[in-house]
Amino acid sequence: MQYCRFCGTEALNEARFCGYCGRALTGTTKDSVDTTGPTQPGIMTPHNIPIILSNQPQPDATHTGTGQKDGDATIRPGQVQGEKAQNIQQSGEHQYRSQSAQPFSYHAPQQLPPVPPMPLHEPHQPHRSASRQLDSQVHGFAARLMARKTTKWILPLIAVIIVLVISGISVVLGNSNAPAISVSGSSTVPSGEILHIHGTGFLPDGSIVLKLENGLALSPLTTTGRAERGTDREAGSANGSLMLAAGQVTQQHLASNKALVVSGAGTFDADIAVSDTWGLGSHTLHATENLGSRSAELGFTIAPKQATLVVNPSALDFGKVATGRKVLLSLLVGNSGERKLTWVADTKGTVWLTTQTHAGTIQPGSLQQTIDVAVDTTHLKVGNYQAAVRISSNGGEVQVGVKLTVILPGQQQAKLNINPGSLNFGRLVTGTRKTLQVALSNLGTQKLSWKALAGNTNWLTLNTNSGTIQPGGLPQTIYITADASRLALGNYSTTLQFNSNGGNDKQGTTLVVISPPPHQQPGQTLTNVPSRLSVSPASFDGNTGCSYVQGTGWFCVAMLINSKGERSLNWSASSSGIPGITFYPAMGTLLPRQTVPVNAFIPDTPCPARASLIFTGPSNNFQVPWNCPPVGTKLIMSPSSFSANTDCTFSSFTPAQGWICSATLTSMGTQRNVNWSASSSGIPGITFYPAKGSLSPGYPQVITIFVANTTCPASATFTFLGAKQPLNVPWNCASPKLTAGPANFNNGCLSCTVTLAPSLASQGILSWNASASGIPGITFSPSYGKLFPGQLVQVTISVPNTNCPASAAFTFTGPGNFTQTSGTLSPGQPAHVNILIPKSDCRGGSFIFKGPGNTVPVSWSCTKSPGLSINPDSNINANTNCMSTQEQVWNCSVTLGNDPTVTDLNWSASSSTPGVFFSPSSGSLAPGTVEQVNITLSNMNCPASADLVFTELDTNSTNHVPWSCKASPTLTSSSSSLSANSDCSTGNGGWNCTTTLALAPGSTGALNWSASSGLSGVIFNPSSCTLSTGQSVQVGIFVPGGDCQNGTFSFTGPANTTDVSWGCIPPPTLEASLGNCSYSASLGWSCLATVGSSQNNTNTVNWNTSGSGINVITFSPPGGQ
Repeated sequence: MQYCRFCGTEALNEARFCGYCGRALTGTTKDSVDTTGPTQPGIMTPHNIPIILSNQPQPDATHTGTGQKDGDATIRPGQVQGEKAQNIQQSGEHQYRSQSAQPFSYHAPQQLPPVPPMPLHEPHQPHRSASRQLDSQVHGFAARLMARKTTKWILPLIAVIIVLVISGISVVLGNSNAPAISVSGSSTVPSGEILHIHGTGFLPDGSIVLKLENGLALSPLTTTGRAERGTDREAGSANGSLMLAAGQVTQQHLASNKALVVSGAGTFDADIAVSDTWGLGSHTLHATENLGSRSAELGFTIAPKQATLVVNPSALDFGKVATGRKVLLSLLVGNSGERKLTWVADTKGTVWLTTQTHAGTIQPGSLQQTIDVAVDTTHLKVGNYQAAVRISSNGGEVQVGVKLTVILPGQQQAKLNINPGSLNFGRLVTGTRKTLQVALSNLGTQKLSWKALAGNTNWLTLNTNSGTIQPGGLPQTIYITADASRLALGNYSTTLQFNSNGGNDKQGTTLVVISPPPHQQPGQTLTNVPSRLSVSPASFDGNTGCSYVQGTGWFCVAMLINSKGERSLNWSASSSGIPGITFYPAMGTLLPRQTVPVNAFIPDTPCPARASLIFTGPSNNFQVPWNCPPVGTKLIMSPSSFSANTDCTFSSFTPAQGWICSATLTSMGTQRNVNWSASSSGIPGITFYPAKGSLSPGYPQVITIFVANTTCPASATFTFLGAKQPLNVPWNCASPKLTAGPANFNNGCLSCTVTLAPSLASQGILSWNASASGIPGITFSPSYGKLFPGQLVQVTISVPNTNCPASAAFTFTGPGNFTQTSGTLSPGQPAHVNILIPKSDCRGGSFIFKGPGNTVPVSWSCTKSPGLSINPDSNINANTNCMSTQEQVWNCSVTLGNDPTVTDLNWSASSSTPGVFFSPSSGSLAPGTVEQVNITLSNMNCPASADLVFTELDTNSTNHVPWSCKASPTLTSSSSSLSANSDCSTGNGGWNCTTTLALAPGSTGALNWSASSGLSGVIFNPSSCTLSTGQSVQVGIFVPGGDCQNGTFSFTGPANTTDVSWGCIPPPTLEASLGNCSYSASLGWSCLATVGSSQNNTNTVNWNTSGSGINVITFSPPGGQ
């Protein structure tokens, strides 16, 4: 036996190369090497140092392409002439070189520690080049092969390797198509969704790795290339040897799940899950072959998720409530998407159930909002009740079931309710904080006093620990913050204890603390650059950039960033401008490169308003301005659209048959009452209860809408006026579907019975008729009729005697379908199928007939002629045909009609002029019906013009109606200001002033004006009238004497308002006080009085004295200034 002088591994005497490290052994006979093993592997002791025989020194051999020299290239006795053993270096190994020596001299090799076995795929070493690593792996493998007994296979193996190398190069070069990847579908994918990619032109039966631009390797969810995933053993010996011989062993192991196998055609398909952690915006996906260096790349965009409505809890149980009581519970509404969520809540017309909060908006990342839900048992009898709260939004609709049991009054006590029952803070990065909300309610009849205890937990804080709720009072929301700054990594749980005089309750709370992503490269040292705080966005518009709940306030989400430096920073938040602003959290610690969201709550306040959100770091601070500009009044309805099948109830037992729909109308963006009115289009006979009214801020109006029975499919539009823009709510109904059973009579019958009924989802009245084919003389009883929702009818079918075999088809036709109860065809026998198509359904389509072996489509089409009429159809003169306001907003209307001899007509309205709104903007006209379209033209600075376009959708014909307006006459006043002391006279207990009104120069036409003032008791004479061109009017203004303060007189015309400022200086006042008095028997009393001018006086006060009650009172001095 002999031992390798480099690694100490035992080897056979006849071996020339070490089987472990691949280096050349020093001799081939027992005589040349001391075979006594070392005391420790790899350690040469003085008594076993081999004698190294050397011929003439050989030059160092250098590896081509790497610049590395072989460590021992000396020809020794027993070696084949010219044969050299390559010295393959391991990571971190010193470079050795053979040195010249005199004959029979020896070299004592350096002592090396044991070297672990070198795997086929060497781990990536950052300080070594890939070519050197691959070269070492290949040569190391070859050396180990040659160290075995089977040295006789060395030359054939080398030949095979050379052939495989040439073949591999040929395969790669022969694949002339450049690799490419593309997206199946859209290249814009919301986070959390799937990106479908397709690759072509890759090496057949090869493998690829998919990576993002940052080097992150991706694991596809599903792939279609080759069925099995590749491994260096499973991929086949030829492919594996080919890559090995070509030196293309990479750090991506094919055995990894992140390697994707390409099909024999050079293609692959893969589904990639788009992670939320990749970040929004543009990204690049790279597909790189494991053999060779070819790759392809693909750009894609991660878009924000759609707004998603989340409501907790899913049901509200008020339990037992005594008659005559009102109690409240809270719902928590959130947005789990990445776009703005707008929601509206209503109770679907349930009179004993109301929501105290009716509408709101929630920005991504914002805290949840509360909806207080109240039940009123004043008019309820003892028993069980159920209803639902409907929350409609652009992120879905949720209906929360509500139940309660009404009981007789009994014991008087408070009752605690907590929502939610548990808190899960999820995963928090160490050093960060997160806030969740809990709503506490009182379902009892006495005042509830509660207290919250967090025990010994040091990572939970509450914004308030106690409170009281009156019976029937609003629920209270508390904010609970979890702080992971003092926690080690791991799972945490605790229990919040709520004690009250209305019972005690517990709330389980859980948290998982995780480590932050690394922000330093290995070996990087901390810098002395100070950490700086950054805040995004730089400003907030409360109307567009924040969440809002009417009557509650705004939640704005600011992102705090530790943007510079490599150290953590402490931050805090404060505010100015509006009292009551709070932050969740209000302080914390930011790790290097970390971003955390902070919710700033601004209490509801009339707009316009301004405030500053101040975020302070150790070396800088940010002031983020917040403002809410005034916005126009907006009407919101819940639901925002109606489907008759799901949102309405069909009434067939009342004299007027039709659908009954319930809606809730709410105003937003105003602190004043809003006068509203309702109208409809599309279907005649729609009524509203009530049809108009006044909306107070925060108080919605429940409206019942009755839609008269009509043939479905049909559509209508409910229009609500009162805001700057009309609110249009669409309504539609689908054709009721007819069902028939049984489906066939395989055994025949002479008297057959079929049961007809509307399908479960059908609404409205269903008209049907029956027919037969195949056998003459078949009769039905009844043969036609009407079906109401939930109604059944049995039809008796009489079949005359006939010779069997025979077959027939019974066809029952409804407005939305046709039904056949049998359909067997004998060879050569036709069957007649009657198809009823509603006249209103004049559009192209097809009927499908399916047999056991094929499907036969039958196309159908219908051509309509234009039938839309418009009145007026010529130029609309806004000055004579429309109404206008001082904001230059014009309200006009046209009437659309449909020819009585044609079918239903679908239309739409549009305009290329900005600021033009149609109400409704589209609809359907039944034959012979008309519909009024209201047109609002805003921001029209007259003179102006617009093109109103009405399109008949079925025929694609267009009608253009021109609109124009002339400049409205403007109002002027002869006085821009009036001073009570100089411009007005006094009398009748006040001031009498005058000003003259006239049309501005260049104005033509008549002008209606009216006068107003914010001062109380002001009288105008006249207060309104009409002015014509060249005419003027003198207006008398009386101001009561007790109203001496600054103000404004406003004169308003259709195009402008002229303001006349009023100023009044009150008369100066004298102040006097009596001091001490002294008495003298000879003179009487002598008193000292102090006289002064009021500090509000602007003029000198002249004063004098007099006395009463006692004669001969004298003053010294008797008067002055």
